[in-house]
Amino acid sequence: MILRAIGITSIVLSLFAFYPSSMPGALSVAGFYLSLFSLILSAFASHLGKPIYFSCAGILSLANVLLVNDGTRFSVLFSQNDWLYTISMYGIYLVVLTICGFLVSKELLISGNRRI
Repeated sequence: MILRAIGITSIVLSLFAFYPSSMPGALSVAGFYLSLFSLILSAFASHLGKPIYFSCAGILSLANVLLVNDGTRFSVLFSQNDWLYTISMYGIYLVVLTICGFLVSKELLISGNRRI
């Protein structure tokens, strides 16, 4: 019951991260880290056999990073001179996504439960 509440909270938090991500400046960075936090929460909620929370939060955070976020939007990558910031934020996102994905998949492989 607690993990379900945490999973739903992580999805709602991932949705709430869209608003500050669309703002310019420091709010977009706060939205980025809020999206990462929701990804970590969803991995915690999904590590016992319900990967639907991680899948939903992962898709929402990916859309947030690539399409909505003011600093890491994919269309800004080609027109912006500050590539180091954008690439480093993509790197942080990939590291967190990979670690959380390994946490979820490792627990699913150990338990033998492979349903989504």
